[in-house]
Amino acid sequence: MTVAKKIIRSSFEMLKRSSSIAKLMMQRSIMERSRKHKFQRLGELTYSLYKTSVLNNETLSELVKDIDDINKEIRKSSSELDDFVR
Repeated sequence: MTVAKKIIRSSFEMLKRSSSIAKLMMQRSIMERSRKHKFQRLGELTYSLYKTSVLNNETLSELVKDIDDINKEIRKSSSELDDFVR
């Protein structure tokens, strides 16, 4: 086998390997994003069930209070922003 053929074969193998790695990294990223979305939905559902008293757990009380406080600050900030825009 000539040197040129060895270089071409080596380059092709390297490209193939790089492509496989990129594909695996992209698939992993998609799965992680999907997992994050599922956790977010789980949290939203848990919050909703807690607020409607279907779910009652002391551990959730503090988290729900924190979320409610943040929501209150968001509404306040939105109101202040609306005042500036008018």
